[in-house]
Amino acid sequence: KVYKIDWRQGVEEGRISQEKIDEFRDNMDPVMFGILYDCEFPSGDNVETGGWMRLLSDNDIEAASSRTVEYAGEKILGVDVGGGVNFTALVVRYDNCAKILDKFLERDPQKTAERIRDAIIKEGILPENVFIDRVGTGSGIPSMLQTMRLTVNGINAGEKVEGNEKNPVEYMNQKAQMFWRVKEWVRQGGSLESNKDWFQLSKIRYRENSERRIQIMPKEIMRARGYISASESPDVADALALTFAESKIIKVWGNASEPIGAFYGDREMPF
Repeated sequence: KVYKIDWRQGVEEGRISQEKIDEFRDNMDPVMFGILYDCEFPSGDNVETGGWMRLLSDNDIEAASSRTVEYAGEKILGVDVGGGVNFTALVVRYDNCAKILDKFLERDPQKTAERIRDAIIKEGILPENVFIDRVGTGSGIPSMLQTMRLTVNGINAGEKVEGNEKNPVEYMNQKAQMFWRVKEWVRQGGSLESNKDWFQLSKIRYRENSERRIQIMPKEIMRARGYISASESPDVADALALTFAESKIIKVWGNASEPIGAFYGDREMPF
């Protein structure tokens, strides 16, 4: 005999309220709600060896790419640095839409930093809204931009994140949290400006690990399973995920709602 203890028993015993369940159902990914509260797990057809599942399907990406929207909200820039071995990708995301701003091969870190700097100025993006992977090939880029008077966010995707009582989903690290936000944003109507590189997102896998935390499949396993080639990296997917990181910069000048010209005020532009 199989006993199923789901959210209904929790409500009956007073361990959780119906209002909280309704809130989670409205805001959570249906698959994760099913796992955590309905005690229902995806069919075997959707689960790969090791419990891995696709973060987003090709249909999700095609639907997001077909949406036409007016840009709304501040620009947020995510940068995944490839170091010349892989592509460096720059993705700009608004509240409702994302686009691939630039993608290039460059081994010289200084030239990479200068190209990122030029993109920030051209697009009028506030430095505090710039998020760059600071591990590995991107480790020196935030410091180089700092010397150019641009204090940006250097992100270590492997760092742990603190739980949030408003969101029952727990994450293994920042990478898992950022990619989960990508999933929710796309599923809730986020638009992707048409580009074949967005299909990198369908190669990303996740699972709930032994500690019941969301984990993103490491690139080593992705390569071993043939999702990406030995020399390939999901640079655009990583750059989009970085736009969902949290800023740790304390503003010194201006107001976040002001354009970059107002941000620098009467000070001489650093470039």
